Amino acid sequence: MAGRCQGIFQNVIIRHEQGALVFIQELIQKFDPELFIEIGTKYGGFSYLVYKTCPNVEIHTYDIDDIVNKKLFNEKFHFYNTDSFNESSVINITKLCQDPRRKLLYCDGGSKTKEFLTFGPYLNKGDILGCHDWPAEINLHTVGHYVKNLLPIDNSIFEDMAWGSRFYQIL
Repeated sequence: MAGRCQGIFQNVIIRHEQGALVFIQELIQKFDPELFIEIGTKYGGFSYLVYKTCPNVEIHTYDIDDIVNKKLFNEKFHFYNTDSFNESSVINITKLCQDPRRKLLYCDGGSKTKEFLTFGPYLNKGDILGCHDWPAEINLHTVGHYVKNLLPIDNSIFEDMAWGSRFYQIL
């Protein structure tokens, strides 16, 4: 599954299953984040979906490759061309996770389990923690001890269709 799924959202490549996009967009629209933090930007398709769904959201996204089309976004889009685990990135992401605004953290970089377990605990009650490439790169074996204390959100459709996204609310 990982690396094979690719969809299109408003003519932008998004590295998620095409069928999952409408459900992801509904979830994001319902939650209406004020702040979106993404680890693993690639082409920027997921950030673009969040931006088009919630145009007032502030976006902070990290990737070691600089291939995202930044012209698609407004001035609230902040792209960091860096490893999310270098010292300054860890400090910045941790501070963003502690921000009091309603936020969504999405882990889709090269170390999803580490991203999930490192930054998830800094989120506030009510925030959403999501990830991609489930179960290929992140699964209950690797994060089950942590997610048992979270509320799964609308994951049944993703599980039933064998799509790679999962979402949890911080309790």
